[in-house]
Amino acid sequence: DSDDDIRLESIEFLRSIAPQCFDFIDFNFQSLNDGELSGPVNSMTLKSGVYDVSDILRAQLLECIGRFWTKAIRRDVMIEAGLWYPEYCYFEDNFLKFVLPFHVHRILKTNMVGYIYNEDTGYSHNRPSPRFYDRMLTALHGFECGFNLSSNDEERKWLEHWFSRLYLIGTVRQPLSKLPDQS
Repeated sequence: DSDDDIRLESIEFLRSIAPQCFDFIDFNFQSLNDGELSGPVNSMTLKSGVYDVSDILRAQLLECIGRFWTKAIRRDVMIEAGLWYPEYCYFEDNFLKFVLPFHVHRILKTNMVGYIYNEDTGYSHNRPSPRFYDRMLTALHGFECGFNLSSNDEERKWLEHWFSRLYLIGTVRQPLSKLPDQS
């Protein structure tokens, strides 16, 4: 995101491990709010290490893939799989949660902080606009693509879980919470 920061150390790290051809590298992040920097956060909940993705880990990846702005994804993975961000919308990376686990074979989870998330910028989560609902369109697109790629009930269960929990409930709940109390 243009309002956040990538740590220079993470760029040097990426250059040093590039020959190992990981499909993605996941970094920890820190949040910056009112000038205060939080402790490091692991959005994936995987321990630091190298993972070869099998069918078992794919289901685990669908469960714990985490935030996409903490990842450096190898360009060739995106091109070979035909994965493109939807254009002219917010929350364009939502669809990756549903499809990327089906296209990766080798990943690295590092404990290095690679990203600073600036929370005090008045981003669209805090002030919904009509563009706020782009999250439903990108999630629906990802869900449909992921469902077509899934090969078992466990994978489909996680796709349905994330669609309903993070996007359907997350999108609908916010405007409903702003309605006046009718009691």
